[in-house]
Amino acid sequence: ERRAAASRVGGWLAAGFACLGLVAVHGASAFNLAVIGVPALLVVGLVAITQRWRAGNRQRMIIMALAGLVVLAVALGVIGFWDQLRMLFTYHRPSANAVAVLREAFHDSAMTRAIRDGGWGGASLTVVAAVGVVVSVVRRRHRWAILTAVLAVLLMVASVYTDGPLRVFASPWYLQRARIMPLFEIAVLVLAVTALEGLGDSARGRRAALLASPQPVRAAWGLRAAAALLAVSTVALGGAAVARSGFHHYVIAFSYQPTISRWPMMLSEEEIDFIRASADLLPQDAVVLGQPTNGSAYYWSLTGTDVVYPTLRRYAEADRRIVARHADEILDDPQVCAALDRLGAHYYYTDDDLTEGGAPGGAETPRWPNQLDELPREALTPVASDGDHTLWLISACGWAR
Repeated sequence: ERRAAASRVGGWLAAGFACLGLVAVHGASAFNLAVIGVPALLVVGLVAITQRWRAGNRQRMIIMALAGLVVLAVALGVIGFWDQLRMLFTYHRPSANAVAVLREAFHDSAMTRAIRDGGWGGASLTVVAAVGVVVSVVRRRHRWAILTAVLAVLLMVASVYTDGPLRVFASPWYLQRARIMPLFEIAVLVLAVTALEGLGDSARGRRAALLASPQPVRAAWGLRAAAALLAVSTVALGGAAVARSGFHHYVIAFSYQPTISRWPMMLSEEEIDFIRASADLLPQDAVVLGQPTNGSAYYWSLTGTDVVYPTLRRYAEADRRIVARHADEILDDPQVCAALDRLGAHYYYTDDDLTEGGAPGGAETPRWPNQLDELPREALTPVASDGDHTLWLISACGWAR
């Protein structure tokens, strides 16, 4: 009977394709994989690389060739996605307290204030993981998780020092520690399980020693201690899971409380009412020309009306780049109207309320330069307005309702 044999090459290929799939889904996965993968490669691969390097010139040539390919791939990635990377590196947020970040890391939650138990369920998990650090070092297992945890904490600290050079390292996560926290949680879970594994092995070893020891009383105390630690750790992990599972709906709901959470809420009640009312005046196939920070995106989420966002990204659709770069020249440059027509965007939305009606996340300015706020008003015909918010027809292109 033939049996399938494990292939190391096949395993590496599978891992490589899995990583490519993650990056294809979202580019930020490349940075997440680096935080997890680089420590793992350093711990696991450094010994193998050292052995092969000592094996002779041929192995050294192979290692240098592979290193060159990695450097080339990174360089091509930086060149190809430089416009996005530049946007990330120039992204800015207000500074925060590093002590608060460390407290959040201990509680295993970037929304500690939103969890009714104060995050103590996550804190118990972190305590067990701290035991796992000792077990990992002593038994030389999963040491990459220690490096990943340290790296994740450093990135979270860098995310709050937004006025210094360290912010560059956290910029791929938009300087949001909540985006970095899952990387820390992965390492914490691995270390916590490592602690349980080590304590279980210790309990079994003590039991074997008890059976063979001429001094069973002393061995029994060791067995009881190991068993007690294992029981406490297991209860802590199980209790943390049970405590947190019931709060998922609470934390998610918390994210959408306009009086507490700043970022998700961009609209005032008045603007919501206007968007809904003005959308009733549009034809079914209407498309609104959107500016990312003025609330126009909510035409889609609130009413189902399509919205198109122009962009200056190098590899984006040419019509979007034309509109983003030359929207202010619509009266003089016919290619602007032609691009808008191909995009189907015959309508335009403006918001002149600089306070956004007091909405916590309102009054944001665009994070990238464009001319979308510079459309001449003489090129537009109002469809609906409440004084601060106006839906326009782009009449300069010859379109009529």
